[in-house]
Amino acid sequence: MKIESIELRLLELPRRERFVIATGSSDVVRNWLVKVTVDGSTGHGCAAPNSVTRETAEGIETSLLRLRDRLQGHEVDGPTDLSRRMDEALSRASAAKAGLDLAFHDALARGKGQPLAEFLGGKCGPVLTDMTIGIMPLKETVEKARANVSNGFKALKLKVGTSMKDDVARVLAVRATIGESVALRIDANQGYSERKALRFIEAIKGAGVELVEQPVKAAWWNPMARISAASPIPVMADETVRSFEDVERAFDLGISHINVKLAKCGGIHQAQRIAELARERGGKIMVGCMGESGISLAGALHFASAYSDVVRWADLDSQFMLVRDGCRPLDFRDGMLWPKGPGNGAELQS
Repeated sequence: MKIESIELRLLELPRRERFVIATGSSDVVRNWLVKVTVDGSTGHGCAAPNSVTRETAEGIETSLLRLRDRLQGHEVDGPTDLSRRMDEALSRASAAKAGLDLAFHDALARGKGQPLAEFLGGKCGPVLTDMTIGIMPLKETVEKARANVSNGFKALKLKVGTSMKDDVARVLAVRATIGESVALRIDANQGYSERKALRFIEAIKGAGVELVEQPVKAAWWNPMARISAASPIPVMADETVRSFEDVERAFDLGISHINVKLAKCGGIHQAQRIAELARERGGKIMVGCMGESGISLAGALHFASAYSDVVRWADLDSQFMLVRDGCRPLDFRDGMLWPKGPGNGAELQS
């Protein structure tokens, strides 16, 4: 199959409100829209700058231009070959690679007239997503939780990791507000020490929390493993695991819950490798997102649907946080995102 063309365009997408987590804040999302034509079929993806892979919008542009120079006009044997060639061209740049990988998969699935989930070998079915609440005062947190549930969300993710006392109060207040029927997940974004993480988990263990994500620094492998072993609540690795090899190491250390983000691992092909490893090792996956447009989310949604046996959670909410997006809103009903085809089903807007 021949990659006939690769086109790039920068998207500037303002957030509805400032989004605050333990490691920073943002008002605007910048994505590189990637358009790929393969054997006459066109697909789209997005590359999202982020602090986890240390890629800026400018750096992603440089990476994508290099990939275009290496791949445009050339024959490739499929997703595995594309991934290999991208790795040969760039040693890192996972978000840039993900943008091209997403567009390539979309083009191939559209060329076959299939939803992407079916092209990946799975089924095309709905996926429950949470809605994230950033770090904010307790009153605003409660109001936001109430509003999100009113808007149809059946799962919430609460960002913590600054003041443990305030974090505990916010978790307990949100649970009291939303009742027991709405799932609650916690994400500390590396905000705690090992000792504080264990104290925090002990303080919220009666709040019906599904999981606690990345309580300590990404590089703190052994503390993550000890917290996972000691915690009465499942502990999930996010920033710690950025590649297939990282996930292998996590499983070896007994960390069995993993947040897979396409921008973090390099796209759908690499995410498939991780999902297949999770099947072998008994791991459990959340499919998450960075600050991404619905174009990227559509691809992640199809991946989550295709691997529903190991994907237990989804955090595909970034489109809901944007004033405008590069595509029409994804189909959200009954707390779930409903994937469409052909390809990733995303409908672009000018």
